[in-house]
Amino acid sequence: MTDTICYPLLLQPCFEPGDGGDGMLREYLAGSTPEPPPGTGCSWEVVDAPPRSSIVGNGPASGRTLTDLTRTWGADLVGRRHRAGLPFPVCLRLLQTGRQEPLTVYPERPGLSGASSNTKFWYALNAAPAALIITGINPAATRMAFLTQLNTPQLRQSLQVYHAERCDAFLAPVGRVHALGPGNLLIEVQERPVEGVAVSGWGPADAVPAAAATAALEHVLFSDRQVRRISCDAGPIRQTRKVPLLPQCPSFHIDEVRLCDRIAGRTAGTSFHLFYVIEGRVRLLCRTEQHDLATGRTVLLPACIGDYCIETLTPQARLLKVALPE
Repeated sequence: MTDTICYPLLLQPCFEPGDGGDGMLREYLAGSTPEPPPGTGCSWEVVDAPPRSSIVGNGPASGRTLTDLTRTWGADLVGRRHRAGLPFPVCLRLLQTGRQEPLTVYPERPGLSGASSNTKFWYALNAAPAALIITGINPAATRMAFLTQLNTPQLRQSLQVYHAERCDAFLAPVGRVHALGPGNLLIEVQERPVEGVAVSGWGPADAVPAAAATAALEHVLFSDRQVRRISCDAGPIRQTRKVPLLPQCPSFHIDEVRLCDRIAGRTAGTSFHLFYVIEGRVRLLCRTEQHDLATGRTVLLPACIGDYCIETLTPQARLLKVALPE
């Protein structure tokens, strides 16, 4: 370990074009630096998947990629359980959906059907009136009804379909069918930026071929029928608190941090602490440094950094904190 890496890493966003519509995303990031160009559909805030890799924008590591830092700093950056040669274990992006996605599933083991295992988490920032999020099978649905409704609009009757309210969260682990509809603005956390296996479309125009659908259905856990929405309070923040959103997920631990004054934290070598500012402006105090962060900014605290403090610069602020399970 060297002292040069024990400081907060401010990661630069990587903008990519979308599949239609960027109004909510650009409005949300209005005034940010850099500002997303027209046509932006997503902003990768944290990613280690060459050729796509986050770039550090401050300090001695400025200009270096997250891929490079993960390879050279290893456990000092990621946490003591990090294994050499593995990429940074989470990706985070701001995403606006412009079209209806097919119903998808991730296999339980990597490499099956040309897809990798993965877990996704969505945190809703905004949604158009008709925007939908699908995650999981309806508890009242039968397997036969699900199969007979494949590639038809009626399939939604066998699924858990939600209109996301602001600050609601959803989890899509391996084996759970999921899809995003158009008009959602989300923070998406996942293990790696890979495509899942398409199970079904919603009509003849986007139907999944029978052989591909049959192969995909082998990975669907039909017994997984729990309620998928993690409902959160989007009202005014009246006290500083940390709200666990995924306390038992084996892939990552996610908290919503609500600030009306300040909160202290510590990385003890087990895991990095990653913060995304959802709303408001905050000041990060760490060792001899301080950084002011506005809405839409991301900071990565290495696992070796130790004590830190975050205080709000606005009447209230809200952050998403991501770390590895202890």
